[in-house]
Amino acid sequence: MLSEKAIFQYKVDNVYNKDSEQGIIFSDPLIGVDWKIEKEKMLLSDKDLVLPTLKKENFYTSDQYNKNN
Repeated sequence: MLSEKAIFQYKVDNVYNKDSEQGIIFSDPLIGVDWKIEKEKMLLSDKDLVLPTLKKENFYTSDQYNKNN
């Protein structure tokens, strides 16, 4: 965030399902985001700190998703 405050919103389309959680580590070098803040000053959850890189994550394809839902 580059300002002193921000409004953050998101929308969900179903109830929470832990088994469907996925994510990519914020510092993934393949993505290469310049967050414009020192890593030591970031406020990250323990859960976010252990997310895999894009290369290691096994995301569902649409076919796999349809078979599981």
